[in-house]
Amino acid sequence: MPQGLGGDLICNNVCDDCNKFFGQKTKRGPAIEEAIKETFHVSRLRFLAAQNEIGRNKALVKADSLFFKIDLAKHKVSLKTAYKLKPHFQEGLCRLLKRGLYKMFLEENERVNGDSNASKYDFIREFARYDLGEYPVIYFHRKHGIVLQELGYAKSPKLYLKPEERSKYLICDYGIHEFEFFGHVFGIPISRNWNLTYDLYRKVIIPGTVTRPFREWFDPPLGR
Repeated sequence: MPQGLGGDLICNNVCDDCNKFFGQKTKRGPAIEEAIKETFHVSRLRFLAAQNEIGRNKALVKADSLFFKIDLAKHKVSLKTAYKLKPHFQEGLCRLLKRGLYKMFLEENERVNGDSNASKYDFIREFARYDLGEYPVIYFHRKHGIVLQELGYAKSPKLYLKPEERSKYLICDYGIHEFEFFGHVFGIPISRNWNLTYDLYRKVIIPGTVTRPFREWFDPPLGR
């Protein structure tokens, strides 16, 4: 997780060139780590506010970002005018965020399980590092807005990979791995041929669990 979000966990098996790449601006505009940080900055601020870490007699965290105008009091987030008028900016930012989520999963999986060098994950490296391929990110809307977190989680966030780490509703089967970050639940393929078992996965996740309904981020759209 980017240090700008309070991340303090380190994956030792990441080369300096890749570390440098993910922090540099890309052809699509911002750096991948910047896309991650700016997107989840809003969630982090809200958790800090809920824990009374910002506000009266507390050190204020800057409620602003490079891309967005944030009003915590009114619960409003809007894209800054300069980026709102920039052609295809949001599309490009979404693509960078997707690659960043794959990157975070791969590095955290290596830190926790130590097997991300396996060839089955080559397609994730190709997508996150070299922007090759078209793979989905599945985002789940919670039925209830309340998210319980450990004290200090917003200061030092963690990416929850396993159901036993967080809660029983995460599914890691049918070629898809679900994980949680800052209270948001995502699903990404862990198989290059994820589409062969995707219909089975849909049949499992649709019945009323905690994080339904869901939205599929496809680039380009698959017509579903």
